[in-house]
Amino acid sequence: MIKKEKTVTKLINFIQDQEEFCCPTCELVSKYVEIAKQAESEEDLFDILSNLIDESRLIDIKQKLIHEIHYKMDLLEKLECDCDECHCEV
Repeated sequence: MIKKEKTVTKLINFIQDQEEFCCPTCELVSKYVEIAKQAESEEDLFDILSNLIDESRLIDIKQKLIHEIHYKMDLLEKLECDCDECHCEV
């Protein structure tokens, strides 16, 4: 148990030493490191890590949906013809 605590402490210190968090993943990890420090038991830590996983999955789903929307918007632009040279209907 002591070895795990030392590893977690090293990880927390490493993350805190980072001067700025430039990506959503780093920001999310930083947020949950601060929350995890307040865990009073293994059960609390488990709940915190479960919430981290849930939030990261939600972020991933949102990013995929945004990507899909952009793809469909690009496809729609390609399908619309406004060149005035043809008389096609899309």
